[in-house]
Amino acid sequence: MPDANSSERDSVHEYLSFPDGDLIIQTSDKHDFKVHKVVMSLASVVFLDMASLDNVNAERMEIDAVPTVKVVETAAVMDILMRYIYPAVKPTLNSLEVIISALAAADKYIMTTIMKDLECVILTGNFVEKEPLRVYMLAKRFSLSNLERAAFKGAVYSSTTDLTPYQVSTESAWFSFEEFYKLKFFAGQRIQSCKVVIYRETFRVHERVCDCIRRQREAHFQAIEENPEEYRGDYVSEDEDSSTRSCSAWTKFADLACSQLDRDPTQDIFSIDIRRKVLQDAKCGDALASVLNASEFGRIARIRKLLDGIPWEYEEQYENLIKKGQKEHLPTMTTAATS
Repeated sequence: MPDANSSERDSVHEYLSFPDGDLIIQTSDKHDFKVHKVVMSLASVVFLDMASLDNVNAERMEIDAVPTVKVVETAAVMDILMRYIYPAVKPTLNSLEVIISALAAADKYIMTTIMKDLECVILTGNFVEKEPLRVYMLAKRFSLSNLERAAFKGAVYSSTTDLTPYQVSTESAWFSFEEFYKLKFFAGQRIQSCKVVIYRETFRVHERVCDCIRRQREAHFQAIEENPEEYRGDYVSEDEDSSTRSCSAWTKFADLACSQLDRDPTQDIFSIDIRRKVLQDAKCGDALASVLNASEFGRIARIRKLLDGIPWEYEEQYENLIKKGQKEHLPTMTTAATS
């Protein structure tokens, strides 16, 4: 009984063997693709420059008087390329490893159109969400600008621990530790900027005085009445600006949100779990209304919008840091691998 791989190989060979083909491309696993010189020349500058396809890694073989070109790629990889060269049914590509192999071959043979097609496959799949650092490294390797932009934000907050030992040993050659340090610097700068916004916005003037601020005021007034000499000059009116008091619920929210940013900045700091934690721990009787059920048109919406507007790149600051010789402020190889 023939195995599935054998059946698949036969179907690949039959599908892409054209009776009028004038060129055989033989793969490293000894499968022949009978194709057309003119089509291959149009698809690849390398094949075009082979001058009749007989002088670069080519071997003349008397198989129906059709020249044979031997390539190092497997039949599976060549099948992907051929399906994009010819008007054939496109393959379903669910593995990033397979796409990387196809991209490497397309890059080798200068098949720029196919490289753009494969870039679209990655962009329309879930690869960027699942492996942003790896995809970003891949984009840098093959100069895929759209893919680089799409994966950048995820890569900034990624860690080398997201890569397997094999990927670190093979794919890290495309991406220097210096470049990874830059991403970590960007992440640190952005997280710090986010924290500044969070604390500033959670201590802003409240539209209404909540329970804990009201109790803070009452305690303050009582202390003044009991010890007027001690609080001389410290009196504030009962309609004082609420910015002189901080809501314990929003203070707790700010602390939890910033702690979450330190642990994993990719997670949503506005999640219902964090707001429920605020409700459990805060000593404000209005926490339920002010934080847990905060309207998207209210304070949380404002903070979210401000955070979305914080830059992701800090090239100038990074270059200044390097120029000043302050690389000790950047992650070491050990911390970079574990951060």
